[in-house]
Amino acid sequence: MTGGIVAVVLNYERADDTIRCVRSLRAVHGLEGVIVVDNASRDDSVERLRQEFPEVELVASAENRGYTGGNNLGIRQALARRARFVLVVNNDVEVVDGRFAGVLADRLAADPRAGIAGPLVRYPDGTEQDTVERFPSFGLAARLALAHRAGGRRRPPAAESEVDAVNGACLLLKRELLDQVDGFDEGYFMYGEEADLAWRARRKGWTSIFVPVPGVVHHHELGEQRDEGALLSRRNFVRFCFLHRGRASGAATALFFLAGAAGRDLRHGQRRELPALWGALRWVWGESR
Repeated sequence: MTGGIVAVVLNYERADDTIRCVRSLRAVHGLEGVIVVDNASRDDSVERLRQEFPEVELVASAENRGYTGGNNLGIRQALARRARFVLVVNNDVEVVDGRFAGVLADRLAADPRAGIAGPLVRYPDGTEQDTVERFPSFGLAARLALAHRAGGRRRPPAAESEVDAVNGACLLLKRELLDQVDGFDEGYFMYGEEADLAWRARRKGWTSIFVPVPGVVHHHELGEQRDEGALLSRRNFVRFCFLHRGRASGAATALFFLAGAAGRDLRHGQRRELPALWGALRWVWGESR
């Protein structure tokens, strides 16, 4: 079994979740350390975490750097510890079988091209979470909209598969990849950053794999993103298209999302989603110039 794994857990005003997560990480085979990054919580998170885990390295950020910036702080610390692999874990994830990380690490170690691996993730009720991500594009946006209208839910692959990307709730990163690809793009803040990382890694010859080994439970509500989460997700989807698919793809995808927002506002008899999305996408367009 391959060792040299350092886990990174990000906290923002959810100490109870983080405490449960870090406690469960003690069961991970091959784990050599845990780094907790607090994203400038305004509550007593830092004090509680230091009291609960005096042996764990706690990085207290002076500002909320989002999922991307906060995890980058932890990743840099893990690399400074000479970690062979960095396990990025959401704080609402609980390890129930610590063997999964060793399986992922062995898989990455055996393939010089493989740099990112994700396991099978379940919700508390046992439902499998589809953690296989696809690279954003205008075509994908249209297909996702049609699939949502048709109902139903995608399931993860039953067998190991090379994929575009794996969800950031739980993923293992190889050190050599991180030496070439400088962590997450902090322009995303949160949502979509794992696809961007995998895209940039693929451009350097790396692959991402989904390995259907169970071991973690994601204490996350099953359902569609709403409000700010949905806004950030759509903004970052468009941002990816502008950065990696070209201006035409970015503009077409933006107009598609704006049309959808206008339709929903019209059906609900309110003018809320469209102005918010327009404001978010103006920032993306400004950045892309």
